[in-house]
Amino acid sequence: MEKHPSYASPPDMVAETIYQAATDGTYQCRYVVGADAKMLIHMKENADEVEYPTNISQHFLKK
Repeated sequence: MEKHPSYASPPDMVAETIYQAATDGTYQCRYVVGADAKMLIHMKENADEVEYPTNISQHFLKK
């Protein structure tokens, strides 16, 4: 989220989730961390195969 850093999850939230993943005793492989991740998941679920990569590139690639 380089263009909009305010959307990015704070590092401490990510670190807490990594710790939880490493110590929760489950085999869960994916953890959603923060509003930015929820937004990206929503975008992927609601976009077609052309629209999704276009949206991702707008959020992450510098022009």
